[in-house]
Amino acid sequence: MKEVYAVPDRHIRYIVAKAFFGSKMAEGSSVQSHGVKMLSLVEKLEDLKVRLNNDTNINVILQSLPPSYDPFIVNYNMNGLEKSIHELINMLVNTSQRPTSLRWRYWGIGRGSAQNSSPTQVLEKSRKLSKDEMILRLGDGKLWQARLGRISKDWIRKLVDSKSLEVEDLDRLPTCESCLKGKMTKKPFVRQSAITDSLSDLVHIDVCGPLNTPVRGGCSYFITFTDNHIRYGYVYQMRYKSEAFGRFKEYRLEVENQTGHKIKTLRSNRDGEYLSGEFVDYL
Repeated sequence: MKEVYAVPDRHIRYIVAKAFFGSKMAEGSSVQSHGVKMLSLVEKLEDLKVRLNNDTNINVILQSLPPSYDPFIVNYNMNGLEKSIHELINMLVNTSQRPTSLRWRYWGIGRGSAQNSSPTQVLEKSRKLSKDEMILRLGDGKLWQARLGRISKDWIRKLVDSKSLEVEDLDRLPTCESCLKGKMTKKPFVRQSAITDSLSDLVHIDVCGPLNTPVRGGCSYFITFTDNHIRYGYVYQMRYKSEAFGRFKEYRLEVENQTGHKIKTLRSNRDGEYLSGEFVDYL
């Protein structure tokens, strides 16, 4: 019966691989949902004994993004970033959450370019504006403050007094809000320990790695489960981050059978390995 009605593994691998390599994210849709979907497909391929190297997985995910992410892809490739799938998804989510009004394009020729400047550099050249471009006119004081790396008004005054600069509107220079925000400090959070009344009311989960030197068996990661009530912990070795879900099922089965207490709350740092399709559906 199995030989007659069972779907061959070869066909299943073909279907999952086709979905992975042919996946395309629609313009305007959630990049987090798309990332979780792609991560789930990678995990399914690994379960089917199809292991692609990290670089191939990253390239497929980048190729599945819509044109609005082209600047992100260029920046990622030009800077030679080597990230895991989870780290790439987090980067994409952070990029998508930036207000579109803050996504400026900076252009410069020679020293003073917004992307390659230091506090001591100034513009050497200019260029003719093309269609739909404009000049933003700033006062001399504000212009020099931006050129010199957002230095304070007092420092500009010293440069003026030493005849190094000529600034006409120094007295009218407004307070730099960006400078004030950059110097702001945040008060420390009041430490509050979670109080639990029973075993397994709250379990902390954390994945550590990769280790510089893999341990016996080729494991480069380990995952910890700590019961908040008694501070007793379990440690499991893993070869890949994607094994976190399987280790959690092992831990839950063992603890609930031994203590008779069900796990009520699972606390993590909400990293990518905890947001996989299997993990989310299971919880």
